[in-house]
Amino acid sequence: MWYFLLCLPTLAVVTAGACMAGPLDLARQGYLECGSYDAAAKTCVEIAKYVPRADGRFDLISQQVIGTNPQIVMVYKVVAFEDGNQICAKYELVDFDTTEFFRENNKLGADEASRIRNLVREGMYAVMGKISCLTLRAEGDGFMAEYTTDGIADGRKTKTKWVKPDEGYRLVGSK
Repeated sequence: MWYFLLCLPTLAVVTAGACMAGPLDLARQGYLECGSYDAAAKTCVEIAKYVPRADGRFDLISQQVIGTNPQIVMVYKVVAFEDGNQICAKYELVDFDTTEFFRENNKLGADEASRIRNLVREGMYAVMGKISCLTLRAEGDGFMAEYTTDGIADGRKTKTKWVKPDEGYRLVGSK
């Protein structure tokens, strides 16, 4: 169960009696970020793992459903960092060079992956080379992630929550 309280100067999460002042404190404890989730079905459109780096930043490894029927999953990695109460990353075209794509859990071949990669790059064009950040605002059993691009609210919002790896959450459409 999650409890919310104000730990000045930022809204923080209290779990197991500890005040979480930084937005990635739960990630440091091994929790995963489950984006656009359905708690009853224990599914997520995106599952993100934040791996701490020696320099204080994080490797953000994301599995994201980008197509259904059949399920298409994109797995990518970017460097994320905390900026006050925000989780931020700077997306570059090169970040998607190593992105992998899967259809129904089978890795796509180079040609098909290249076509999808180019479509993803086009869709991400508005944030390429810019700092994209999210702020987590407590809502229901999780958070509403509200996004900015280079410090300007851009209207993107996602329902998200932190989950333990052993809680049984999976990507929507996964078997």
